[in-house]
Amino acid sequence: MEFLAVPGMLHLRWYYSGAAASAYLGSLSEAARHRQLLHTFVDCGFIACLSLLLMRLTHTRWVLLYTLADLIETAGLGLVLLGVAPQLVSVLGVATALKWIFAVFFLLLAGWCYFRRGSGDSH
Repeated sequence: MEFLAVPGMLHLRWYYSGAAASAYLGSLSEAARHRQLLHTFVDCGFIACLSLLLMRLTHTRWVLLYTLADLIETAGLGLVLLGVAPQLVSVLGVATALKWIFAVFFLLLAGWCYFRRGSGDSH
């Protein structure tokens, strides 16, 4: 997926302000904006796969908190890049921070559930 990479991508940051997102997006070349937009579409597939895997491993639908935060970030970024909803830039950083918090939590929970099952414990 390196061909989709854009240096300093918002998806990879832990948090950013609306002003930082606006400055970053304003600094992108047309080609970089296109790659960033393409990355948001590819990211939707990744979100779906990771969410399904986490739900399967953790046996909880609370994983949808991660899914919702990541979809808000990804869809919001896509809408901003398309110029459809530039006002969403102010919520992208919060959605990104929540995405990472939930992702780390559910990945740790999935690991714990996986190893707990492997040790012979039952639910």
